Amino acid sequence: MKHDRQGVPLKHRLIKTFTAALALAVLALLGYFASAGSAGPLSVEGQIKLANRKISIPVTSVVLPARLVIDGVHFTPGVVTSRRGPLSVRVHVSDSRGYWVRGALVFVRSTPLVTSTPPEQVTSQSGYATLTTFPRRTMPLKRGYHVQFFLRTRKEGDSLLAGVSSRRLAQVATR
Repeated sequence: MKHDRQGVPLKHRLIKTFTAALALAVLALLGYFASAGSAGPLSVEGQIKLANRKISIPVTSVVLPARLVIDGVHFTPGVVTSRRGPLSVRVHVSDSRGYWVRGALVFVRSTPLVTSTPPEQVTSQSGYATLTTFPRRTMPLKRGYHVQFFLRTRKEGDSLLAGVSSRRLAQVATR
């Protein structure tokens, strides 16, 4: 019988390697089937097909390993030129599988704090939430400046830092 440098029979080493590889494959397969049952594309509860052929799902159908995604942010006005009017932030939420998510909570706040902070809003059937904020006296209105906004989306009841929540930064130009 042949042995390796450490004196271990090669047959035993091959069996150990094969057993470890087989165990990893079985664990990966079990993980795949477990996640497909609750978060896979084949079994999403509460689906609604929208007029634009997109699929809307309730936030309760987003479970790990799927995550919420802020995939669109639009500011109105697109360039802030005055502190007198409101600044509207329209946010779109989907999940990591591409479904549009309804019922997700959306939070928006300027950084630094140069605008008011509106309360969290819930996304509509098409995944949109619109939050209105008002500039403060400290908001810089100079050409070439931008104001950054922190955005967060989450499922009600989940931790602010964990679960399916996500965060994103966006900015609006000032003049």
